Amino acid sequence: MVKCPYRAKLKPPVLLADTYFVSKAFFNFATPSAIFTSSKFPKPRIIWFKNNPLLMVCNSNLLCAELGEKLVETFPIKDLFDLEFTGRIEKTLADIEKRKYRKDDFLKVIFNFTVDSVLKIKADQEVTIHEVETAKKSVEVLGKCPLCGHAVIEGQKGYGCSNWKNGCKFVIWKNDKFLASMKKKPTKTMVKSLLKNGVAQVKGLTSKNGNKFDANLRYVKNPDNEYFSWKMEFS
Repeated sequence: MVKCPYRAKLKPPVLLADTYFVSKAFFNFATPSAIFTSSKFPKPRIIWFKNNPLLMVCNSNLLCAELGEKLVETFPIKDLFDLEFTGRIEKTLADIEKRKYRKDDFLKVIFNFTVDSVLKIKADQEVTIHEVETAKKSVEVLGKCPLCGHAVIEGQKGYGCSNWKNGCKFVIWKNDKFLASMKKKPTKTMVKSLLKNGVAQVKGLTSKNGNKFDANLRYVKNPDNEYFSWKMEFS
């Protein structure tokens, strides 16, 4: 099996359009060679599977990448990689077009081949050709929610109660307008201090005049609703 010398330089496609064009190419062309020579196929001419190259064009040659090699070596249905077998199929299709062969007979052959192949794959020994790590990202608990006692965690837009699906409204938004007016954003350290001690010492706040100052901030629940407001204290 010929190996591409540029394999180490290959990078996965960034645009989802690459995947779209590849899938469209497979459903519009009869053979892989037609796919790679078509102008519809994106450059560089590489077929990817989960950010790993399968096939590529290297110096005008159609080559198999490492993952593709493993697939060919371990796939139990060897007829699919046999040029004589695929050649007979192409000839039969041409004969059907010329009405020299019945379409129904061809479909029966393909159906039986597919059934036999599936049974063979099921009975074949399991082989892992590409293992993907799926490590779960641990969620850091910043403290207890002052409203319901559930864990407060960091989200995409704020630090909020993990019980929000059941209606808990506690959250400190990352784009909080009060803090933004003093050119500050909430941090995990600040949130932890607020939840544990009820107060957070914040340095480097900026006044409307541009002066820097430090202050103690509290995040206090409003007496008439479940929302919170900031309170500022000076030492």
